[in-house]
Amino acid sequence: MKIVNEVLNEELFQQCKEELKSKFRERCWSSSLVNWQPELKQGITGSCMLANVSDELSELIHEEIKPYLPEHETIRCNFHLWQPLSGIAEHNDGHRKFGATIYLNEEWPPNAGGWFVWEDEETRQSGIHKALIPTRNTMVLNDNHENHWVTSIAATPPDNRCSIQIWCFDKHGMIDTIDQDKTHESPKLDPSLPKGEKTKT
Repeated sequence: MKIVNEVLNEELFQQCKEELKSKFRERCWSSSLVNWQPELKQGITGSCMLANVSDELSELIHEEIKPYLPEHETIRCNFHLWQPLSGIAEHNDGHRKFGATIYLNEEWPPNAGGWFVWEDEETRQSGIHKALIPTRNTMVLNDNHENHWVTSIAATPPDNRCSIQIWCFDKHGMIDTIDQDKTHESPKLDPSLPKGEKTKT
């Protein structure tokens, strides 16, 4: 798992937030309760709402984050609006070339849930999992098909947990409708980390 702090320039980050806000009253949202496979909803009772990022904004995001991504041709971007009690069960994006998340909330309190949790080789040796609280303008990149999940959002969070989900597929496929491998073979950084610097865990 790779983590990049301050991944978007400030102007583009604000554009993302403005477009998300503009969609709140539009009939453009779908729900994880309808679209996600059962394996992704185990132990989850709330709904994550999904909407497409505009083509224009997606292109701007793509250009900004391209230096951090594995070799690829195209990506697809979705807004995710994580409502109370929503989350996602353990999976590894095995049917995708890579997946990434950019967090849009200005702040996110630890007690509000919604932690990004993952396991890597070190976890398999020690049993200790890694976790990240949603951090403003931070991108998490899963380019090694590592198992990960998002813990349930609290019942009364101060806000919806907002993010941009980014996908790249090896083959043609529809977002969130492809079966996950049921065997799983098929989510606070130091604020002083310089812009664009990444850590690899």
